[in-house]
Amino acid sequence: MKYFNIIILLIFLSSCANVGTLGGGPMDEKPPVLLKSNLSRDNFTSKSIVLEFDEYVNLNNAEKNILIIPKPCNLKISSINKKVVIQLDSQLKNNITYNLIISGGIIDNNASNKFFYNYIFSANKLIDSSMIQINVSNIENNQSLKVCINTNNGSDSFKSFNTEYTMSVTNEKIIYKGINKESVNVWLYTDKNNDNKPDLYEPINFIKNIKKDSSYNLSLINWKKPFKINKVINDENFQFIKIFYDKEENISSIVSQIKIDSNDLVLITPEFSIAKNNNNTSRFLIDTSIKFNYKFDLKDYIIKSIEIVKTRNNYTVQYKLPFDYKKHQKNNHLNVHRRTLNIKPDTFIITDKNLSIQDTFNLKNINIIEDQKFSHLDLSIKSPTGNSFDIKITKNGKYFKTVFDTNLIDEYFEPNVYKIEIYKHNYENEFNPIFMIKNMQPIYEKTLYLKASWEEKLDIKVD
Repeated sequence: MKYFNIIILLIFLSSCANVGTLGGGPMDEKPPVLLKSNLSRDNFTSKSIVLEFDEYVNLNNAEKNILIIPKPCNLKISSINKKVVIQLDSQLKNNITYNLIISGGIIDNNASNKFFYNYIFSANKLIDSSMIQINVSNIENNQSLKVCINTNNGSDSFKSFNTEYTMSVTNEKIIYKGINKESVNVWLYTDKNNDNKPDLYEPINFIKNIKKDSSYNLSLINWKKPFKINKVINDENFQFIKIFYDKEENISSIVSQIKIDSNDLVLITPEFSIAKNNNNTSRFLIDTSIKFNYKFDLKDYIIKSIEIVKTRNNYTVQYKLPFDYKKHQKNNHLNVHRRTLNIKPDTFIITDKNLSIQDTFNLKNINIIEDQKFSHLDLSIKSPTGNSFDIKITKNGKYFKTVFDTNLIDEYFEPNVYKIEIYKHNYENEFNPIFMIKNMQPIYEKTLYLKASWEEKLDIKVD
């Protein structure tokens, strides 16, 4: 009987345990609701802002996500049950429109739903209620992003950069209200040291003279770090100087920063440039104890540019010469030179009076390009103004090279995907936020799928 009672009890408990489970109900996805506040748009003179909600709340990185701009003073923020108190340590100033921005800095206790809020107010009469919206793309790929609205013109290396209207970018839409300045610019930048100022030579972007009650789209653009000049030396006859610098992938960036009259540049490579030595170059500290041979550098440059193209019936030797400084004032360059021969040559004589060169080049170690394995690109740019252009080429999505101050390309390329971008010359495609010079957009761009034994001809007309 004793065992029978135990079995009955176990069956009873088991049946009770299998009745069912209690449902949790729908997930709470609603943010806290603001029920009451002591804020008023005009004549707000209190030193504390009190916000009352419909549920218990907590703070979420309040120093970053709860702002009053322009910053009036230090803020002390606390949460008590259903209230959040923002304490100011000094009185608000008259004739200023303040903007309280809460970007998820308050969350509910239950599910951490974020509260967003944007309110403008003033210690006397509200001056301006206009709105500016900034849409920021790809924020997940960038850290320490900030947006700032100010009258700063970018000069003086940002030492006087005004940070009154600075916000951390926590979502893709930033809204400013009550900007009562006549002419302002908006900046997007990284701030890794958290001083509210742009990190020098890190990605950045800006829009000049924005209009009120308008929306703008911004994304970061690379700001190239200036190259460092390592050494400057004379040639043996003191006619040229050779400038060594840290290697850069984009030569046009180097040329734009050398600060020599471009008419004097005669040779440009990734490691050094050579310029005519005159009074304009005296700003460099030249090491006169070390000399170089200009003709040797010129010959080495030519050797590296020589190509032998094999066709069915003959061989074509093609090579490049650098800038012709005597003709450069007319925007003329010596382009690709070609000579066609019936047999493969072992040596080749190159003569150029302008560059004072006449030499025999050994071609035994030059690789032969078989035209059926490569693609030939013949690109010609025609402009009514007769200007020349910078042509940037990327290969399979990566930077390949820049051909600058020209209006044609006549070369063989390995089969691949290439993107051609054409910019106005004078290095307007370089991004310079110091002087508020925005990078130029290409006036023409095209993606080319070059195949073996392919002839690609582009005749481009630009205004």
